[in-house]
Amino acid sequence: MRTVPALTLVALLGPALAFGQPSNAPTATRPPETPPSVAPLVEHAKDAVVSVTVREKAPPEDEKGGMPFFFQQPEEQVRRGLGSGLIIDPSGLVITNNHVVSGAENITVGLADGRTFTGKVLGHDEQTDVALVKLQGDVKNLPAPPPMGDSDALRVGDYVVAIGSPFGLSTTVTMGIVSAKGRQIGAGNYDDFIQTDAAINPGNSGGPLFDLQGKVVGINTAIVAGGQGIGFAVPMNLVKSLIPQLEKGKVIRGYVGVIIQDLTPELAKGLDLKVDHGALVASVAPNGPAAKAGVKVGDVVVSANGEPLKTAAELSRKIAVTPPGQKLTLSVDRNNQVHELPLTLGTQPQRPEDKEQAQATHAPAHSPSRVGVAIQDLPARDAKELGLPAQPSVLIVRVDPGSPADDAGLRPGDVLLSVNRAPVTSARQAAQLLKELKSGSHALLRVQREQSAEFLTMEVPH
Repeated sequence: MRTVPALTLVALLGPALAFGQPSNAPTATRPPETPPSVAPLVEHAKDAVVSVTVREKAPPEDEKGGMPFFFQQPEEQVRRGLGSGLIIDPSGLVITNNHVVSGAENITVGLADGRTFTGKVLGHDEQTDVALVKLQGDVKNLPAPPPMGDSDALRVGDYVVAIGSPFGLSTTVTMGIVSAKGRQIGAGNYDDFIQTDAAINPGNSGGPLFDLQGKVVGINTAIVAGGQGIGFAVPMNLVKSLIPQLEKGKVIRGYVGVIIQDLTPELAKGLDLKVDHGALVASVAPNGPAAKAGVKVGDVVVSANGEPLKTAAELSRKIAVTPPGQKLTLSVDRNNQVHELPLTLGTQPQRPEDKEQAQATHAPAHSPSRVGVAIQDLPARDAKELGLPAQPSVLIVRVDPGSPADDAGLRPGDVLLSVNRAPVTSARQAAQLLKELKSGSHALLRVQREQSAEFLTMEVPH
């Protein structure tokens, strides 16, 4: 309803603003401006867009969901999937989404001219959902790849065109605008999606997003289930940075050895900081590049190589596209003083398998009732299993629903590391610190959750 006055205002002011005429002058009308026809763009680019059909085996099961009947040979079940892709090199290199080809036993790539080729995955990157496929066989006379554009130069409101095979309808063209940039949708650590209202549907995954100059600015990858006009594409600048590594079969990322989170106003207040943005360091890996450079827990990274940072995600992406061995200078705010800390990036280690959290059930629990949490001692041997230093720690075993601890985001299984920057090594000590918190204050808590650490703020009840 609030849009009605605004629309009315535009209708009233439109002619005078457009033509510079006084209000009592005869009004002239003209059709609204429209973008130029995209037919030349489509004619030039469509042949490089391909369909990607995959087959993968599914485990057999009977109609009841149980084991197959005795002596009955289970039928092999095959799942089929369909996506899109883009030829990026005349030798037969095709870029698509990782989720399109992941787990596929057979990949068939169909061209606009009717030819089909078997595809082989050269390299893939789950964290950005990008994969590189090589066409097999007698690969000749492929369509010319369209030029790659600068996705950083896109502006919200720019027109974009998507081409792909939604629901198997090959060479489907849709058009819209850039709705937003830098979207984080929970897909991975390096979310930086272009959001568009160009119609994107199942089967568009892996297909290109063009600007009006016919340059590829993104690879379509996701939609919001149940939504309309909300699609997402991986920025082409990120894809371009990965292609050389995908050709070699593996993406190797830089590593500095920190766990970071966004600096919120509540955390800034708890840390007594004047800075109101940046990446808050919640954990520093021992002997990692950051530790060797002097980075400490509680530091706020405000820029990297002179580029200002507002969020933790921006720093993660900066590190991800910087190769191991390269130099990176972090500007950190520490107690309201800025320090320049140069470091050399290491190689990101393989992601460890999630370990089952140890439960020290033999230890008595302490329950500081005013904040709604139950805690108990965590022996050094169990702390080591959680990736913590082999020393006594404090495990959170219960969080009361609706309590201050619950509102702060604490969960059972979290390991409490500090209260208002005071390290805790026993449940008794932690309970005493929580008991002594001033009514109405905001307590700064640091917790370990699975393989990462983070700061939380908790409002202490009156």
